[in-house]
Amino acid sequence: MSDIQYANKLFDSGSYTEAFNAYENIWRETGDLDVIIQVCWMLYSGLGVDRDSKRAIDTLIELSISDYRLSFAIAGMLYRLKRYGECYQWFLKAKSEGSLRSYVYLGVLFEFGYGVSTDIDKAIYYYKEGEKRGSLACRNRLLQVEFNQGKKFAKIVYVVIKRIFFRFYISLLMIRKISDERLYDIYPENKILTTSFLINRRHP
Repeated sequence: MSDIQYANKLFDSGSYTEAFNAYENIWRETGDLDVIIQVCWMLYSGLGVDRDSKRAIDTLIELSISDYRLSFAIAGMLYRLKRYGECYQWFLKAKSEGSLRSYVYLGVLFEFGYGVSTDIDKAIYYYKEGEKRGSLACRNRLLQVEFNQGKKFAKIVYVVIKRIFFRFYISLLMIRKISDERLYDIYPENKILTTSFLINRRHP
């Protein structure tokens, strides 16, 4: 078992202090960006270490690396702190660097007027651009916007997709027994963005 696999195992088992120390050691030895982001998310969330959101964000910013994973992580942290004006700039940066997930968050900022003036047209633009690139989250938000605007066809499609997704999600929970502590799901309706601890799993 590799060091990263061992650290992941500790995290998945809820041994957050040991996991944090293991990730931090890997960071110091390899400088791996995924691990650095993991450590900073744990520091930001107070998992296995005293919570320090400022230090977590400052550490990532100080890296001065052009990488969508880094920009997206910073944007997500700022969003959860409701520093919307700042997170808007970081989501834009992440999008320009290739982050697919940034499209839905940019759309959300304009849809709800977080840190920017409310602009449904711009929100729809980002949702459509994200949908073109394969974002299911953008497709869902686009359907929701159309639903709110009273388009009957969109209402029907939205209800059907929501039911299908719900059934799939329940099946997934039963099969894989996913822990709620594992993911911080971002749903715009709840004004929370999705951040997950995803070492060597998937990225934006």
